[in-house]
Amino acid sequence: MATTQHTYRVSFNTPAFLGNAEQQAQWRTPPFKALLRQWWRIANASRCGFNHSTLAKAEAEVFGAASDEGQGSHRSRIQIRLSQWSAGNVVNWPDDTIIKHPEVTANNGQLRPIGAHLYLGYGPLTYNNRRTSLENQDGHKWTAIDSAQECPLLTLRYPDEWLDNALKLLHWFGTLGGRSRNGWGSLHLEPQADTPALPDLSKAALQPFLRDWTECLNLEWPHAIGRDERGSLVWVSKTEHANWSDAMKELAQLKIKFRTALKFTKPKGDFDDRHILAYPVTHHPVNEWGNMGRLANQLRFKLVRQQNGRHKPIVFHLPCGFPTPTLKKHNGIELDVAPEQQEKVWKAVHGVLEHVTSPVQRLT
Repeated sequence: MATTQHTYRVSFNTPAFLGNAEQQAQWRTPPFKALLRQWWRIANASRCGFNHSTLAKAEAEVFGAASDEGQGSHRSRIQIRLSQWSAGNVVNWPDDTIIKHPEVTANNGQLRPIGAHLYLGYGPLTYNNRRTSLENQDGHKWTAIDSAQECPLLTLRYPDEWLDNALKLLHWFGTLGGRSRNGWGSLHLEPQADTPALPDLSKAALQPFLRDWTECLNLEWPHAIGRDERGSLVWVSKTEHANWSDAMKELAQLKIKFRTALKFTKPKGDFDDRHILAYPVTHHPVNEWGNMGRLANQLRFKLVRQQNGRHKPIVFHLPCGFPTPTLKKHNGIELDVAPEQQEKVWKAVHGVLEHVTSPVQRLT
């Protein structure tokens, strides 16, 4: 079978919390392969009839499989190489940009300023000595990969056409590392030598990977970019920002806006609409759930670097159903979230993004 080899100069448009075994920042090949698998699934889910078993079997053929049950094992047919595995060079975090959160108040009842970077990166980032920091309260320092750090070459060798669509999606939406759904570790691929340029994100180019977003709620795993009567559920900033910090500030303010639009209407400890967005919710745990873990937000962010070097945030929705059967199976929870309730919540979020005052607009 003929193979294709492509090489890209790879960089990040925002700092990346991409860690090694010691959880310190380092360029590494395995996260790139995992990201390719993620977008390969979305590129091929429709071809497999949105059947997860069929898709998993096809994925094993491409990315390899290991079996102890006589099912057959073979190596991945995709080869990935980074020209260097250098460590991250960010030790001291730059000054954070300040925003206000309507639900965060000081003792005097006044709104308390918070850091935009901290809001989107809490976990890798901490609040220490009255500033956003990579150092926790115990004095342990983390590191990050700078957006301006020396960039390695990423070389991919694979059977013809097997990864072409996945590479398009990775180019448009790919992010890597901790808090990557919030836009950290936004990837930028620059083709080298004879490698053809990847197409720009556009309404027409995205069509093969779309599915009606309400139909997406019938499956509990992300398998398509959402679509409604107006087109793809992808929004692009109306502003080109001079640097990643200003662009991340816009995304932090937008996230606060659509989260707080879902007001808590039930007694504390009860399940409410905002828990559908993501879980946990600060100061608002669901009593029944205990320490059940995390539910990731389906609405994701990325920063795209323009040809002029400026940055544009994008927001996209990978809709999927709320995993109530899984919760019941593992936690004995009797919660049942009706599709109608899920649709109501996401329509409200889409409405915030569509509002005339929104900093983003539909992809054209």
